[in-house]
Amino acid sequence: MSIEATNLTACQHCRIRDALAHFSSAGELKTTTFISKPISLCEECAKKYLRSAPEQENILVSAQWRADEEHKSVTRQYQIIEDLGNNRIRVKLFKGAGDSISESELIIRKDLVPPNARLIGATFKLIGTPLEIDLIECSAN
Repeated sequence: MSIEATNLTACQHCRIRDALAHFSSAGELKTTTFISKPISLCEECAKKYLRSAPEQENILVSAQWRADEEHKSVTRQYQIIEDLGNNRIRVKLFKGAGDSISESELIIRKDLVPPNARLIGATFKLIGTPLEIDLIECSAN
């Protein structure tokens, strides 16, 4: 889910740049689902946060479009190849459409993958703003 840029606030970490990315964690306590209070960060601080944040049950990412981007969603399909431990997984990324699909591999945070798709061999699809996809794809680099 993406948020339209309307009233931008300052990054909660550097307090210099506009906050474009918003994170919260979700989980379950017995039968109740909870979502933590979101934090709002600029793109640079968001990348640092994802690389260093402790493992969570499930991190939710929402990001606005960058100022110079066309407001068009990006779709990616992935397959889990290997669980590397330490909240990192290797995924195969499928890009393209029709007959021109290319494959590459990435290492991403496991807690950014939908909980029902965290098994080896599972596939999942993400649709989001280019920044949302970029944050996920560089989350363990």
